Amino acid sequence: MHATIYNSTPRRNFLLNGISYLNIPFGDIPNDKNCTLKLSEGFAEITSMKREPVPFNTKHISGGKYLNTSTGEVRYYNRNADRKLSVESVKDTYKRLQDVIKANFHGGKSEIFMTLGYEQIMSDVTQLNKDFHNFWKSLKRRFPECEYIAVLEFKENKSLHLHIFIKGTDGNKLYFDRELIKKLWGHKDVYLQRIHTIFDVDRLIKYLNPFQNEKKYERIGFYQKNIKIYRKSKGIINYEIHKKVPFDQAMDFMKEKNYKIYDKTAFAILKNLANGKSVSFNEIKKIKLRSFIMKYEETDIIQLTKVVTNDVILKYAHLFEAWSSNNNTYKRFSVMTLIPKEDTETLNKIYNAIEIAKTYAKEKYGNKISDMSLIQLPLHDGDNADKTELVYRNNYYMTASSDYKPGVINEQKLPLSRDEQIPENSYGRVSMYFEPYIYNGRVGIKCCLINVKVLKKQFSASKWLSTPDEDFE
Repeated sequence: MHATIYNSTPRRNFLLNGISYLNIPFGDIPNDKNCTLKLSEGFAEITSMKREPVPFNTKHISGGKYLNTSTGEVRYYNRNADRKLSVESVKDTYKRLQDVIKANFHGGKSEIFMTLGYEQIMSDVTQLNKDFHNFWKSLKRRFPECEYIAVLEFKENKSLHLHIFIKGTDGNKLYFDRELIKKLWGHKDVYLQRIHTIFDVDRLIKYLNPFQNEKKYERIGFYQKNIKIYRKSKGIINYEIHKKVPFDQAMDFMKEKNYKIYDKTAFAILKNLANGKSVSFNEIKKIKLRSFIMKYEETDIIQLTKVVTNDVILKYAHLFEAWSSNNNTYKRFSVMTLIPKEDTETLNKIYNAIEIAKTYAKEKYGNKISDMSLIQLPLHDGDNADKTELVYRNNYYMTASSDYKPGVINEQKLPLSRDEQIPENSYGRVSMYFEPYIYNGRVGIKCCLINVKVLKKQFSASKWLSTPDEDFE
């Protein structure tokens, strides 16, 4: 079997029995490559493996033994004498948990993430389950159209607490008063946050997963066999899973159902060797998609399309006084951002946000759009002939603007007060969102400015120009 050798142990997402995961370029998936397609209402995931795992089918035999039906081998179960859950068992549980969260939570006005804890150390799992049962019973009396996924977790001091995903099923905005939640729970240790977008769901999954969080990984040994890591209400659904689906068929089905890609990831599974090198024995690619059939409220478009860039070049900054290029009465705060073409992370976020805004435009102005390809887009190629300044080379550019004054800070997170503090072509990071507009009968997507962080470094043309030593002998 061909394997890729790495000269050093790579930075990993998690470590399990000498196995680590390394992020790699996504590349292409052949059309005839068999994939696994996971489907739920509004969400889908396509997974491709370079090498399919060997099936491991077993049959239970009395006397603590099992039969491997693939090889005919009879073996004894590996009993864990100290009653602790094995690392492999915890890992499998969190994989199932990740799937059930993604199948039911996609972000929006009716989804809340909640943490319930205790002021004192709580080590009694039975009491915790009883407390949560009573809490949920009381909450359901007030909010009957709700479902939950509750995740049990240990703190560093072995004290128990719960993380809970809650969603309303009636389509209305879900809101909990913190004082009410503290009263129903009976303790002050309560945390609430809204789950705005699918990206928030992904972030929370990573936060909970001990195999992607080093501090939580160290607490795996706290879990005993009598502990149920997560529980869910009756209305929580599971993925619909289809295996061995050719990639082109999976993508055609997604297109037919109006699903759009919002994230792509690829990683190699590595075995870490004693000599400090690592060998790859599989590569996995995942494509995450979301359905855009549902209607959006205008208030949702900000969270659905919000993007925070990596380092970009700032040009023509008018962040403290509203400005207009032709001195007309309609003035706005604005800045041009130049995004490196190699920054695929930021560009993919922008592309996905624009696609969401285009879908919203179709719903809002559908009768005014004869051809979706005619929608004016904010992102432009800096290598076009009309841009001669070196700063545009190998960059995309767009202007973010707003009717409202943005927040502006420096590298130390101290507020800035005037445009003169932002040198032309300095680097920074920008938060923005995208929304459709209509002007003189033409529909477009605009980039709306939220906040700016100004960095110390500035653009240098040295990579495009020769040095004095090279010019003058």
